Amino acid sequence: MFQHQNLMASKFALFYRFDDYQKKKDVIQQFPIFAGIVGQEYYSTLMLLNTYKKELKKIQNNLVSDQRIKADALNNLLPKVKNYHALIGIDFKTKPTLEELINIANNLPTLNENSYTSDQIVSRYEEINSEIEDLRAQEQLFKSRLIKLESAADNSSDYISSLETLKYKSELSMHNEIEFACPLCGSECNDLHEITQEVEKASLWLTDEISLITTSTDHFSEERRKIAEEMDRVIKKIKSLWAQKRNIERNYLSQSNRFGLEKKLEYCRLEIQIYIETIDKGLFNNLDKELEEIQIKIDECNNKLAQFNFDAEKKIALKRINQNMNRLKSELDFEEEFKQYNLTFNLEEFELALEGKYGERVSLSEMGSGANWVSCHIALFLSLLRYFTSQKNKSPMPLIMFFDQPSQVYFPQDITESDSKKSTQEIENDKLAVTKMYKVMFDEIEQIYIDTEIKPQLIVVDHVDSSSMQTQNERTKFEQSTRRTWRNGKALI
Repeated sequence: MFQHQNLMASKFALFYRFDDYQKKKDVIQQFPIFAGIVGQEYYSTLMLLNTYKKELKKIQNNLVSDQRIKADALNNLLPKVKNYHALIGIDFKTKPTLEELINIANNLPTLNENSYTSDQIVSRYEEINSEIEDLRAQEQLFKSRLIKLESAADNSSDYISSLETLKYKSELSMHNEIEFACPLCGSECNDLHEITQEVEKASLWLTDEISLITTSTDHFSEERRKIAEEMDRVIKKIKSLWAQKRNIERNYLSQSNRFGLEKKLEYCRLEIQIYIETIDKGLFNNLDKELEEIQIKIDECNNKLAQFNFDAEKKIALKRINQNMNRLKSELDFEEEFKQYNLTFNLEEFELALEGKYGERVSLSEMGSGANWVSCHIALFLSLLRYFTSQKNKSPMPLIMFFDQPSQVYFPQDITESDSKKSTQEIENDKLAVTKMYKVMFDEIEQIYIDTEIKPQLIVVDHVDSSSMQTQNERTKFEQSTRRTWRNGKALI
């Protein structure tokens, strides 16, 4: 709606305050609503979709953490359930999910006197011991690898240091001389030249060797990091198993009679139930279900947006805007070299360009002169005004367009004809260009009224007057359209 003075003939910007990325993004997103291509329901659905997408991203970021919590819960609950089964003489070898394990823990089997054997908890204890020993062996292996890598890294550093010393010496030995002569007899010394060449070759080899060793040393660092991570995982597992072992020793191996066994079973059941209650109270969120629910909402929004036939309507709008721009362009003051090009507007980026028949593209900033730039602005914004008007009740846009000093390219405000350094012919050409500019404005508003039965309002603030028009017809139109002339002491403020 507004083309202020500095924007009217700008080669860098088409729209007001589009240097603000968020403002530009909002206007582009909201344009189909204001243009009447789609209604408020579309935009509300689009906003809802964006909200769901942000929520989806948040859930996906939290999903990894949630899965880690689930894994920890599984690793903590599983030993307790295994201990219980071992106490009643049942060998528990299954590998359930956390949900399956919780179900098993809520339906623990009872002690069967006929099938009971007290050796199962001992076997469980020995199994944990054996697993700890295996993990200890892995820990020692990782420690051994780390020591070897540290040694290899130190050797590499020493080797690189030695090579760099040699390289420094070789560079000192090299000269820019191509020919060498004996200082006594003046005869040519070919041997020195050959030695210099050999030193240069050696220096190049040293450079390659240093680069190769440096790359290998970088690999050592990455390998050390991976091994350290694996060793930390093993140590953490050892600590967990060690706690399980101490728990069995303290609570389940101290007594062996039936009375003691019942107390142990009761303790084990209580320990399992307390842990399950902790999980039920929100140790972790069921993000898998949330992820599924939010994806359903996103799909529903996408399906609803697809019903608006938005892309097809947008293409129709763009075609109408581009066609009208090029109709106006043929009547405006464009340089000769660009008259064969078509103006094209991009509704995705809100950018304007000239395109040739062979696909060549000229952006606004590359068009070369103020005449081209101001003509582009006028052609585009009058075409947008026509489109808004043609949409009638579909478009909520106020049918007002404001141009601030469109003639400034030809007649700068502070320079009169008598002050101008232009020739008489150049001044007449400028008058012709301004005449064409205003003729396009007058005619387009009238033609929009003929085509739509609605007359939009074009407000132009300019310092030229009717004397700048070349024809009597345009002078008359200009005078009839002028609402106020603030000169000779008359002022708006």
